[in-house]
Amino acid sequence: MNATRVIAFANQKGGVGKTTTAINLAACLAERGQEMLVIDLDPQANATSALGIEKQPGHSVYATLLDESTLQEEIIGTAVKHLDLIPSELDLAGAEVDIARSEHYLHCFQKALAPLLAANHYNYIFIDCPPSLGILTSNALTAAHAMIIPVQCEYLALEGLSMITRMIEQLRAGGANPGLTLDGIVMTMFDGRTRLSLQVIEEVKKHFGERVYTTAIPRTIRLSEAPSFGQPIMLYDPRGTGAQAYHALAKEFLRRHRKTDDGRQTPDARPEKTDTEEDNRRLKTDDGLPANLSAGALAKGEALAKAGHRTKQAVPQALSSRERLHRAYFHEEMDRPAVYVRTAFPGQDPSYDPLKACLKERTELKVGWSGRQFETSYPTETHREPYSDDFVRVITRLTTPKVILQATELESLKGQPGLAETHFIKTREDAEAWLSLPLPEIQGDVNSFFEVDREIGNRGIAEVGIGCNPAGVVAKLLGSEQFALFSITDRDIVHALCERQRQIMLNAVKFILAHKVGPYFSMDGEEYVTPPLHSPKDFKDFNLKYDKPIIDLIHNGNGRIHIHCHGRVKQVFPGFLAMGVDVLHPFEAPPMGDITAVEAKTQARGKLCLEGNIQIAAMYEHTPEAIRTETETLIRDAFDDHKGLIVCPTASPYIRGAGGQCLEQFKAMIDTVVNWKP
Repeated sequence: MNATRVIAFANQKGGVGKTTTAINLAACLAERGQEMLVIDLDPQANATSALGIEKQPGHSVYATLLDESTLQEEIIGTAVKHLDLIPSELDLAGAEVDIARSEHYLHCFQKALAPLLAANHYNYIFIDCPPSLGILTSNALTAAHAMIIPVQCEYLALEGLSMITRMIEQLRAGGANPGLTLDGIVMTMFDGRTRLSLQVIEEVKKHFGERVYTTAIPRTIRLSEAPSFGQPIMLYDPRGTGAQAYHALAKEFLRRHRKTDDGRQTPDARPEKTDTEEDNRRLKTDDGLPANLSAGALAKGEALAKAGHRTKQAVPQALSSRERLHRAYFHEEMDRPAVYVRTAFPGQDPSYDPLKACLKERTELKVGWSGRQFETSYPTETHREPYSDDFVRVITRLTTPKVILQATELESLKGQPGLAETHFIKTREDAEAWLSLPLPEIQGDVNSFFEVDREIGNRGIAEVGIGCNPAGVVAKLLGSEQFALFSITDRDIVHALCERQRQIMLNAVKFILAHKVGPYFSMDGEEYVTPPLHSPKDFKDFNLKYDKPIIDLIHNGNGRIHIHCHGRVKQVFPGFLAMGVDVLHPFEAPPMGDITAVEAKTQARGKLCLEGNIQIAAMYEHTPEAIRTETETLIRDAFDDHKGLIVCPTASPYIRGAGGQCLEQFKAMIDTVVNWKP
């Protein structure tokens, strides 16, 4: 066997199919008899979960990078014969800090790999890098012989390519890895129904020539679903177009590398063109175009460009509301900020009718659709008793295998919000009784989502609400004060309750994704575990730990997640980034919060869309001119890159009978956004 070859899969832009390509190409090569090892170097551990391996603390390259173990100790098998994995975990994110203290920090991973290369057991070692150009990615590129860059068929592809290719040159020129080569560029998420995909491939080929693999990976539902089931596409949907494309890519990969091994040609040189008519027939995408692009297809793209169909600008002059929100959620460039207003108006209040009409006509819209409706509910007994002229007491009893639990709330008789009075869990014994309940089944009909989505059309998006996060659900079961107390006295039981709820939510999200619902999701509840009532450590232990697997599952299904969290989030803002949150509302400035738009944008840039942060009280108390100035300032501070901003008040309009009092202020905010010019 020839010497083991190490190939890093890297692109600092997330959502380009990097992990999907690394694991599926590895699986197809393994099926062809190649001994393969995938090393998951991304703290998000998407490659780990996509290969059906449960993430476990202490199982990653972290200890090896600190000289506390060997990579051989971390290797585990997968469901694919000849394919092994070194998994990852969230704690690997801390490795960047520890590695940076090392004198030879760029070579830590190279040193760790040396025994594996000496053993020469594997034909290829694939490294799945994080979606960044930080220390972990630098270590991977220093250790690798070559790099593959997956690139999405979108107009901003070249921007990311230029950055990572500059990094290759820096590592070569600086002596960190003089032999590092660009193995190739794999075009992903190809959609033959659009001219855009053909044009982008043509543009990338102009710059990188034959380094671009001939095989393009199509955008398919099955490829998006497979990671959530912990299977590579060749197991999940072996006859689908996604599997066919990766098999073709594996053949092309081996052709290139066999030439390299024979000394006749380098991976950077022109690949042998042996694709057959049968290959192209098998690789037809849903619209009839082959994933393995023929010269004729590329010629068609060139002809379209010459005919004037190519758009020089990355963003259309005027996006629809749906496209604008999509770009916000997917961290893509926008023509202007989106503008949105939450719509939990006071019930039966006609004073807000003119504002509602204005919002419907002039703002981006989001229609909520419950993703929690598929959980079978536990049987309860409920009865009401008089309480006051304004409220009635509602008593709910729930029978568990151990004891009967009871909660009470005060229900308004005058259309006001209700008030929680007592909670189901008051003692540790109550918590243990809750844990004795069986997990709810997940079942139901999702057709109503598609009706909602069709109805909203280009005016906005249908957003799948999955409710409170695990810690938020537990906080509601205990009450905020009791939750805080339990986090000190009975921390283990809080973890057990959060873990139970996480599993329920994972089951629900898997069900939703399997039925092709999405891609926009929302979750809340994180604010129950934020400063000042809770420490950043509590945020990490109860929010980050249990939310991230849910968010990862959504991302693996090509979805995006919106989080609603009031409060002082400055100290825990990095935690939202570590979770993988795509949109965060409302990031409040002092005095209601503690983070300015400038501070939030500095951390969020390119990673997270900010939604906010006009204080709702200002809509009632400030003049329209003042609101216009606040909106202009927000756009200046948080939209300098033309990405990642949805202008929005911090809450829904809330003062009963005051619709006329705030109408002009809302119009001023909307006018400022809609008429914004770069």
